[in-house]
Amino acid sequence: MGIVSPLLLALDIRRTVRVSLRSAVVPVSALGRAAISFASFFYHYRWWPAANRVAFPDPHPLNYPGFSACGHANGASFPNGQES
Repeated sequence: MGIVSPLLLALDIRRTVRVSLRSAVVPVSALGRAAISFASFFYHYRWWPAANRVAFPDPHPLNYPGFSACGHANGASFPNGQES
C-alpha cells in the first residue's frame, strides 16, 4: 500500500485509457480511494515515540549493519552466542 498502490493504479489508468475511456472508471475510483486512505493516515499525525530520547536516524550509522545482522540471524535461528 502507501506509495505503491497509487503508482500501480496510475499505470493501470494510463493503459486502460488507451483502450477505452469508459473502462477507466473503476481504476480512477480505486486511485481516489487509495489517495484518500493514504492521506487519512497523516491527518492529525503526531510523532510520539514510546521511548524517551528517540533519535531517528541513528546518529551513528555504523550501528545499522550489526543490528540488521542480529535480526536476520535470529530470524534464521542461528545461534547468537548467548546461552539460554
